[in-house]
Amino acid sequence: MTGIIDVHTHLMLKSWERAYDRAGLPRVEGRPFQHEQRLASWEPTQFLEIMDRNDIQAMVMSWPPGCDVARETAARETARAMNEEYAAIVRSHPDRFGAFAVLPLDDIDAAVAEVGYALDHLQLDGVCLPTNWEGQYFNNERFVPLFAELDRRRALIFVHPVHPVYMQQLGLPYNAAVMEFMFDSTRMLISLIYSGLRKQFPNFELISTHAGGATPYLTWRLAAVAGVLGVGNGRTMPPADVLEGLKSFHFDLSAATADTTLGSLLNLVPSTRLMFGSDTPIAPERIIPVAKAELNSSSLLDDNQRGDIFNRTALRLLPRLSRAITGAAGNALAEKRQ
Repeated sequence: MTGIIDVHTHLMLKSWERAYDRAGLPRVEGRPFQHEQRLASWEPTQFLEIMDRNDIQAMVMSWPPGCDVARETAARETARAMNEEYAAIVRSHPDRFGAFAVLPLDDIDAAVAEVGYALDHLQLDGVCLPTNWEGQYFNNERFVPLFAELDRRRALIFVHPVHPVYMQQLGLPYNAAVMEFMFDSTRMLISLIYSGLRKQFPNFELISTHAGGATPYLTWRLAAVAGVLGVGNGRTMPPADVLEGLKSFHFDLSAATADTTLGSLLNLVPSTRLMFGSDTPIAPERIIPVAKAELNSSSLLDDNQRGDIFNRTALRLLPRLSRAITGAAGNALAEKRQ
């Protein structure tokens, strides 16, 4: 039986660290430092050890900041180097790792080109996008060519929150991940729907992290007010269209495995659109058994739904990884018979 597929892990790549240093950015105690946080450098072997201790078959890696420390030619080169590094890790353990590609979002034409290289040549499992790019959300027309390409390919997009541009204005003393990340995921999803981009491009698959932020709780309001207060530019939208858009997305359950969250989320989408996410190594390893225990004990889930969340949903979205796991299992069985 396949173990857990964890779609939400982050590996700070050596190629990103080199770009960070080339940009002349400061290190604190020897580590890169962004948004008042020292970033941890991990090795793939550490992920393998965590997987083996927690009945996790595979982890899918991403780096939400992308190549944010570079621009123009340097950004294109950094994205390419990061994707090559991801691909090498996946090749070394194809049934244990997946990866979402980095795109140079300062240049949309270059981002479209990198989609082709990452998915066709490197065979990565999808792309990673931030919830906003320097304050621009996906309703911005500059993203249309990128989503057109991702839609044409029926690609998988993993969207993770990053710091909203207004963060410094709040003056709050705690980490943005506590609340603001959740609100930024909500803004991202609604920007896709209210702008009409999701209706225009219905074929890409999208995973929103942390159960979609505040989206499940706000679903009724987000739909109802679209027909009353409008969706911008003097337009209104039928509530049914908003609900249809929200129901088309997938959600990982990083820091969102309690019944209080699951109840709202299961009222929006079935378990076939939910999947496990740990946020390793940003979240400590001790979070993983807690999340598993909450899902296993939830009165809102039956065993079939747990199977969706722990691996079946992810494996449907990750065909390369699914084939690799099946192949490795077949090889192991053949070796036993010899």
